[in-house]
Amino acid sequence: MKLNPNRIWATAAWSAGRGKGLGGSSLINGMCYIRGNAMDYDGWAQRAGLEDWSYADCLPYFRKAETRDIGANDYHGDSGPLSVTTPKGGQQRFV
Repeated sequence: MKLNPNRIWATAAWSAGRGKGLGGSSLINGMCYIRGNAMDYDGWAQRAGLEDWSYADCLPYFRKAETRDIGANDYHGDSGPLSVTTPKGGQQRFV
């Protein structure tokens, strides 16, 4: 399916995948887990009422929430309910 150009990208046409099976487009399920930029959290923490939202304050909760497939380190946990898989060699990466 081709999407029409819009006012921001006037000359660009985008393609959107279509699911042709039971479940339709929900067959295409590219999930990506991204925490966000540490500087954003630190910026929020400078605002009144959000002092506990620095990246350092939130990091323990990120670590508790995830189980990383290659094990824990200073930034990733190993016993949480959210399974996180790191890209393996040879896999195509989408950013």
